[in-house]
Amino acid sequence: MKISKVEVIPISVPFEAPIVSRAFTSSWGQTGSITVEAVGSGAMDCALRCIVKIHTDDGLVGLGETRGSKVVQVLLGSIGKECLGADPFAIEKLLETLYWTPYFSGYDGHAAIAGVEMACWDLMGKATHQPLYNLLGGLYREKIEMNCYLFFRLANEEGRGGESTPEGLAEYARQCQQKYGFRVFKIKAGIAAPEVDVRTATLLRETLGADVGIVVDPNAAWSFPDAVGICKRLEKLDPLYIEDPCRGMEALSRLKRHINTPLSTNMCIVNMETLGIGLRLNPMPVDIILSDVHKWGGILATKKLAAACETLNLGVAHHSSPDVGISEAAILHIAASTPWMTIPLDSLQHHLADDVITKRFQYENGYLRVPEGYGLGVALDEEKVQKYADRYRRISAE
Repeated sequence: MKISKVEVIPISVPFEAPIVSRAFTSSWGQTGSITVEAVGSGAMDCALRCIVKIHTDDGLVGLGETRGSKVVQVLLGSIGKECLGADPFAIEKLLETLYWTPYFSGYDGHAAIAGVEMACWDLMGKATHQPLYNLLGGLYREKIEMNCYLFFRLANEEGRGGESTPEGLAEYARQCQQKYGFRVFKIKAGIAAPEVDVRTATLLRETLGADVGIVVDPNAAWSFPDAVGICKRLEKLDPLYIEDPCRGMEALSRLKRHINTPLSTNMCIVNMETLGIGLRLNPMPVDIILSDVHKWGGILATKKLAAACETLNLGVAHHSSPDVGISEAAILHIAASTPWMTIPLDSLQHHLADDVITKRFQYENGYLRVPEGYGLGVALDEEKVQKYADRYRRISAE
């Protein structure tokens, strides 16, 4: 079996309402109560993704998904040419061939590799008549606990969203708790003043109860002095962990001397080299590392990270981009076959208004079930692929 064609389809799948995050708005460090209307130009109203279809000379088609930026699309075109004639089973050889792509293109390079590699794993499962989890170590758990990723949201034209205050976000979290059964809630903080973040977390604890897990992720928005004070205040709420409260491993290591709450990152330990650097600091900057199929460069890289975390007794979870169903399936297969991944994973599935797979994922008391079937276990709804490819082209032309 050889790769005969690599097809890339950019898509835009709408969110139920536009979400606001420090990760994609330039209006950082506001003071006073948050008004998300003020950062509307930095809100994200859809998942911009690339679907990757890898065709083989014996008629199989493997599915992958990754980020949808223009740079990733260009890189996928280049990588696709290098993959022609390759054996999709030879993952290590393929990754070695593409080794220098992230060196010159950073996260976009890792994302492009991840899309192609994911499709190769799907092909391997289809060719061997096995679900992906069986190729990654076997089924350890059938369903995976997810956290409810909470963002301040703008209101859309139909009036959905509009959670522009801590009170509004707490009420939205309560609705998600009732509708989906989440037990862990992750606040995307760092948009407004730190006082707003503390107020939001406090209201979540009061609204959702003492038994739920709360995670706060300000995307390194706080200065080190602010982080010390805020994290001490948040300790009263017993957070599950705080993600990237300030910038850089040195600052996080210093912060750990002042607080007791576990810290996590997906911003400063982002590959095996930075993991090694972190290990040489005393104390280790974080207790939990958030993997990411697209940022770490694929499924195999994510499994290797999980193995390293198990060896080092570090927690490992999974960070979520605005993934649609193909990537979500890959993440579930990884977690299903990795005993060490016990921390609830990030999920933005409840923010999607639709998907491009034939059977959308459904929460069951805060869990998602691992897909059954060969490979990733998902199939494309080609009409929706065309619909959201057309939507992408309209947006790109504006």
